Amino acid sequence: MSTETSLTEYKHRIQRVIDHVNAHLAEDLPLEALADAACFSSFHFHRIFTEMTGETPVGFVNRLRLERSANMLLMAPSLPITEIALSCGFSSSATFSRSFKKFFGVSATEWRDKSKNCNTESKIGKAPASGRSYIEDVESSLHTTIERSTSVAITIQQQPAYHVAYAANLEGYEKKKIDAVWQKLCGWAGPHGLFTPEAKLIDVSFDNPCITAKDKCRYYACLTVPEEIRPPAGFGVMDLPAGLHAVKHFEGYVEGLPDAYRELYGEWLPGSGYQPANSPCYAVYSSTPDTHPEGKFVMDICLPIIPL
Repeated sequence: MSTETSLTEYKHRIQRVIDHVNAHLAEDLPLEALADAACFSSFHFHRIFTEMTGETPVGFVNRLRLERSANMLLMAPSLPITEIALSCGFSSSATFSRSFKKFFGVSATEWRDKSKNCNTESKIGKAPASGRSYIEDVESSLHTTIERSTSVAITIQQQPAYHVAYAANLEGYEKKKIDAVWQKLCGWAGPHGLFTPEAKLIDVSFDNPCITAKDKCRYYACLTVPEEIRPPAGFGVMDLPAGLHAVKHFEGYVEGLPDAYRELYGEWLPGSGYQPANSPCYAVYSSTPDTHPEGKFVMDICLPIIPL
């Protein structure tokens, strides 16, 4: 086996662990279960994961739980903190409180009270004050013209399940990295005839750049595929579950995207009577700047929700 093939296999196995954590974050995640997901011996898994990701397995799981809880504190202001802690996989409110303050430098209550418009000062130190730098990077990449999005009301819809193949970028929302995973996905899917009329392009941005360090935000470029499709090493498959979603239709240039997400999360959600479900927000593309006659995005931003 060549060095390149071996490295690709190792990356693929580590990605399986990350997907397992994403899907089971609220559950017990012992080291042995993570090692099994990677098909590595538990004796060696810890060192392999740490060397390849820069985080220990326990540290990685804890960070994702804390970041999810930080998002929930902002998006579901009436939900009790203890309930949030337990839903994010913490064994008790006391354990959560200690971990949260150590990680973010403030208590969960202070975070909820004072965190407005991504202005929280955290111990992470790497999180930008806003998503502006990401938007500028993407705007430059796509050579788009600045324009606000067309304002359309947010609707509540039952969305179908999507089975997708994806190329993952685990190193932030920079334009080069986002471009690279889309090129990688298209480079595999195109020759295999997977861009059918029924196929949908979807992106999943797992992390809030106001909370997660910029270089650790996870972005998946996705394409719906039949269940029998088995992508090669370097790609993954996952299911986006069916269910109730708040859907924000967006048609415009990249500059308008932050306003669309702010309207969904900051304006609509707090007074909606709903809270985010335990699955990621995603966007289903109808057009991209490469295919739209005016170089616009046309997409539905889909936020999974449950009653508050």
